[in-house]
Amino acid sequence: MNLADYTWHAVYCRPQFELKTAYRLGALDIRYIVPAEKKWVEVGPGSKKKREKASIVFPKYVFAGFSQIPHWQELRERIPTIYGYMEFGRGPEPLRLEDVEWLAHLRDRLLGAEQPRPFEETLEPGAQVRVIRGPLTGQVLTVNDADAKKIHTFREFLGAMRLVEISIDDLAPA
Repeated sequence: MNLADYTWHAVYCRPQFELKTAYRLGALDIRYIVPAEKKWVEVGPGSKKKREKASIVFPKYVFAGFSQIPHWQELRERIPTIYGYMEFGRGPEPLRLEDVEWLAHLRDRLLGAEQPRPFEETLEPGAQVRVIRGPLTGQVLTVNDADAKKIHTFREFLGAMRLVEISIDDLAPA
């Protein structure tokens, strides 16, 4: 699938129905990306049995690629779990190709996430770190502020600079 062949939108859907919404989009021949991290969880308290569970990275969002401009009302009628789309007052806002490529890369990398390595010293502002788990997996970030459990940094996403907090357990030295 060539991501540039499609116009991508962030579609809001019913909570915990991200995968069902995505599969329904796929049945209509609409491309989709749903970054999910697979985790092993205990079946019951104190149980030694575990099962695999997909944990959605962006709850309530499915990133959908359309080959032509969709009729939004008709789409919402055909897939009732869709509630709307991301907009900034001008109608459906298309995503930038760089953001979509990053989302597709994230989806692919979440299955083989590397284990965190603890930092031997405290993180100072200006230090470079690499994210090894979570939505920013693979990104090299500059620490803006840090405490014992997390760092604060800024990252451009969806057209604006956003403050991001990341647990130190999800980081490795760059």
